[in-house]
This record gives sequence, structure tokens and C-alpha cells, in this order.
Amino acid sequence: MNLFQRILLPALALSIVIYILHTTALRLSLYWIYWWFDVLLHSLTGFVLALLILFLMYNIFPEISPRRVSLATLGMVLLVAISWEVFEYINGLALAHGSYMIDTLSDIMLGVGTGYLAVIYVLRFKTKII
Repeated sequence: MNLFQRILLPALALSIVIYILHTTALRLSLYWIYWWFDVLLHSLTGFVLALLILFLMYNIFPEISPRRVSLATLGMVLLVAISWEVFEYINGLALAHGSYMIDTLSDIMLGVGTGYLAVIYVLRFKTKII
């Protein structure tokens, strides 16, 4: 399998799933009805974001070391996750409540954690990709 089949196709398929889940959640207020729905979307999004970053990294820097690609990918996922939480706060999308900080930190950790799973997924099969 090549990079396209191993990384990009799953990322695109999951992106469609995320889009469908998110638009459905907004229409039916699922984020406010089911506490775990936000967890699900942050997890899937972190995984997909890492897959897309890994795909780009391996296309731009094909000889990059596993350590560098891991650190760079996780750093970029962390940056995007923090930026998203700031965006939510600035635009009033985040509900300020007693557990707001815990919710924000858990959202960021979910994104980075599932991003790490994507790194493991790709590095495990890297020898079969190239």
C-alpha cells in the first residue's frame, strides 16, 4: 500500500463521517444532549488532523526520521487544538461554566492523544508504505 491508500483515504473517509456527525449534532443539539458527543468529535478530528499532517510531512520530507515526524505532527495537532479552543472562546461558542477549564484541557488532550494514535498507526505500517 502507498501513502495515499494507507493515510489519505482513511483521513478523507473519516472527514466525511465527522462532517455528517457535526452537522447532525448542530441540527439536533446533540452536543448539549449527550456529553460524550463532543468527546467523540474531538477524538476523531485529532486523529484525522494527524493523518493529514503525516501525509503532508511524508510527501514533503520523504526521508524524515520517525522521531521528527512524530514530534512535528503532535506539535501541529496541539497548535490547532489550542487555536480551536481560543476560537470557540472568542466567538462565544464555548459555554463558560465551572468546569470550563477542565473541558477545554480535555478537548485539547483528546485531540493530541488521538493524534498520537494516528502517528503510531502510520509509523507501524511505514515500512509497508514506501
